[in-house]
Amino acid sequence: MSITLVDFACDASKALSKLSRTAADSDKGHVESPKLIDFATRIYTIAEDVTRTALFRKLDGFLKQRQRADPKIPEPDTLAEEFPNRIFVTFFDTLAQNIDKPKASSRAQFSETIPDEDDTIGGSKGVSLPVRSIEFCQLLLRFHGAVRHQVRIDAGGLYDLKIADLARQMLLPQPSLSLSEALKLNDITDDGKLILAHAIAKSTWQFYGTKVMNTRWTGDKIRFLAEEGTQGRYSPLHPYVSMLFDGSQATSGAVDLEFVPAEGLVHWAPRIFTLGALLVSIMSNSVLIEHDEKWNWREGFNNQAFWCNQTMSNTAWPSLNIKSELLRKMIREAVEACLSAQVFNRRELTIDERKALLYKRVVWPLEYVIKIAGVQETRACWMAKQPNAAILPSSNARNTGTLMQKSSSRSRSWIDRLVSSQLNYDIRSFYKINTTASRTKIAILDTGYDPDSLFFASLPRQKRIKGWKDFVDGSAAQDMDGHGTHVLSTAMKIAPYADVYVARVTKDDADFTQSRERIAQAVRWAVKEMGVDIVSMSFGWPKEDKSRSISQTIETASTERDGRVLFFAAASNSGGDYAEWFPASHDFVNAIRATTSEGSFDTFNAPPNFSGADVIGTLGVDVLGASRDPENPERSDSGTSFATPIAAAIAALVLDAAKINAQASGGQLNKDTYDTLRTRQGMRKMFFAESMSRKMNERSWYLNADSFCSSAEDTRKTELDHAALHA
Repeated sequence: MSITLVDFACDASKALSKLSRTAADSDKGHVESPKLIDFATRIYTIAEDVTRTALFRKLDGFLKQRQRADPKIPEPDTLAEEFPNRIFVTFFDTLAQNIDKPKASSRAQFSETIPDEDDTIGGSKGVSLPVRSIEFCQLLLRFHGAVRHQVRIDAGGLYDLKIADLARQMLLPQPSLSLSEALKLNDITDDGKLILAHAIAKSTWQFYGTKVMNTRWTGDKIRFLAEEGTQGRYSPLHPYVSMLFDGSQATSGAVDLEFVPAEGLVHWAPRIFTLGALLVSIMSNSVLIEHDEKWNWREGFNNQAFWCNQTMSNTAWPSLNIKSELLRKMIREAVEACLSAQVFNRRELTIDERKALLYKRVVWPLEYVIKIAGVQETRACWMAKQPNAAILPSSNARNTGTLMQKSSSRSRSWIDRLVSSQLNYDIRSFYKINTTASRTKIAILDTGYDPDSLFFASLPRQKRIKGWKDFVDGSAAQDMDGHGTHVLSTAMKIAPYADVYVARVTKDDADFTQSRERIAQAVRWAVKEMGVDIVSMSFGWPKEDKSRSISQTIETASTERDGRVLFFAAASNSGGDYAEWFPASHDFVNAIRATTSEGSFDTFNAPPNFSGADVIGTLGVDVLGASRDPENPERSDSGTSFATPIAAAIAALVLDAAKINAQASGGQLNKDTYDTLRTRQGMRKMFFAESMSRKMNERSWYLNADSFCSSAEDTRKTELDHAALHA
């Protein structure tokens, strides 16, 4: 794990420039600005502190040697004796005495400290003057490509070695992604989880007791940068810590201190507890509980502890596809140790002893699991590990999700590209800035949803579920079947910033024949009362019944909204024996077929009507969604039922893209574009755009949307306006 100046460089460069200009204007004779001196002093202090911790790498090697001889980890008091704090002073005193000897030099980098026997100060042997604060500020503002500048700290001050070495990764010029934001994507492989958890735990141990830890390493402080060769994605292999050197790195309250034996506080070592909370979050694919402004620091801390305890009480935690109960137990015990008051709420422990205990109880067990489990960096990415497949029973009323298929990592990658797309990033930014803007609304009509499913444990996801209505028996949120849970989670993955409304219209397949009137009521509730933009229906019958209650409701709802409501329904899974089922066959409804992740239309799809309109299909084979089974929190299903929420979610992304463009330009054309795309005709035209779909045969189009979602805002605007004008 690297300590970086990412946020400092991105967010404070203007402030630095202003300080430099102020100093130049007021002090023509090289007299440094007090603010700049203070600024450089703070960075020096932090860098000195970080450099000291590099010596603890010797401790890492020492422990590994000790482990080979004796499996027992050294006790805290032993570590404290062998690596005293004064080693930093002794080390740099030696450097000062031998500063003209190249072999005695060392350099401190903000990513990490690596000694090099060939270095000399300033490119020549001998003593050079320390960097003055204003020069140091200018050094930070330099840009020479993908390199790292080397500086050195010794008793004489901070030195610019005037040496640059290649950066380990070529970073892309796009915003960083916080751990909290990344976890909202809910897609990280098992290998990625373990590598990331160990990196954060080990870095916490390495820098424990230093000023780097003065501000807690929360999910917002740990960040990821897009790297060259990753198509703009963020790798979990290289987490960074965001630090600001404007004084904000100082402790801001009791909760940021190293040890707080406060009354009513469940854990007295906030930094270690915060590590535990991060590990819980990583291992469960969910963000930490959001802090309520009404809470004081003690309430927020204790409420987070309660959230961690509730999450870990689920028998499916940690959410890892590791069969060894021994390894799962080691992970659980390591995280429990971080959160345990009995382990770290001991007044008699020194900082060094707590640090050593942290290695013994947390870092080393995670290292052991990584080694034994055969974790590989090549498998570490923001896509969840494949779970076990499950089957949904078939019925005459709804057999659109009943086909058993093997899970496919390609299908997961397909969804991941939309989840982590540039468009989803822009949508998140749009709603973050425009807090009062009305979000796109999706209604899911199905068997309900299971709020106890691990997928919905995330508080941000819970907040996106804005409405629940049970048209079966008026109960609280539930799902006795599991179909609705899967469908809802799929839509929420792809469109994570849309508001969702859930209508339970049936208990299960057997109850579906009695659900027609409930569906009509649910459509009225969703469109008229909740004002949704999109209605997703993953069910159907070969023909509509004589009452035509559903058709009449759909037609009335659409007419009252001037056609500005989008209906999506599963086409059928009966293959060539049947045409599209109802309600997919209704003229006001978008019928959705299922394809593989490569765009092939599966044989269970209804055939296209070659004398009618072109048909649309999207991913519906091996789709991974939330499960009701706590032992297997995800399941794989195939069918047009599972393609339907994907198409509905893509439509939500399109509407949000149009909304962003309408507000950005303020032009009438863009407002008209948004209104047109809310109609069936407008959205179909957009779905057939080159950046959205590919024609697979004479009448069938494969909806992918990857190109559209990954393109820049101006490119999207052109596509949206073109579709609206020709609808």
